[in-house]
Amino acid sequence: MAIAAFVVSILAVVASSVAVFFTKRQSDAATRMAELEAERRHQERSPTFTGGIELVNDGQWHRLWLRLTSRERLSRVEVEITEGTGVSFTAGQYGVDPTKTGPILQAHRAGEHGATELAPDERTTWRIQLTEPRSPEIRLAVHSTSGDAQWNTTVPISVPTNPSVW
Repeated sequence: MAIAAFVVSILAVVASSVAVFFTKRQSDAATRMAELEAERRHQERSPTFTGGIELVNDGQWHRLWLRLTSRERLSRVEVEITEGTGVSFTAGQYGVDPTKTGPILQAHRAGEHGATELAPDERTTWRIQLTEPRSPEIRLAVHSTSGDAQWNTTVPISVPTNPSVW
């Protein structure tokens, strides 16, 4: 009788160990599924932009603009000119570090006119300087934030070859 009880208790230990193993495996799979779903949702919310350079004040200066074309409101947008030459941000404007010297390639902004957010279909702008020689296209690395979520996007911008003709 004692041997039968011992065998039954050993089988119970084996069965519970197998149950623990499969429960842990199921928990790990559920955790991974939740991570994949959060990653997919983050990608779905990824902002998209269009941009351009426009002539202002009869060609006296130029403005780089970036329009949010997706549905997610952004609390902050940082841009950096990562490719191309002859285009830089001018000092003395909101969103540009006033201590920088030489060509300024980084700037930040939220919405237009100091708004705290960049809403869908709104644009944000920076005054820029065009110098010769310059590339026909620049690439902006756009780092955007909405709450705790952050994204990195690249936006190509055509640079006018002869801006006085606009």
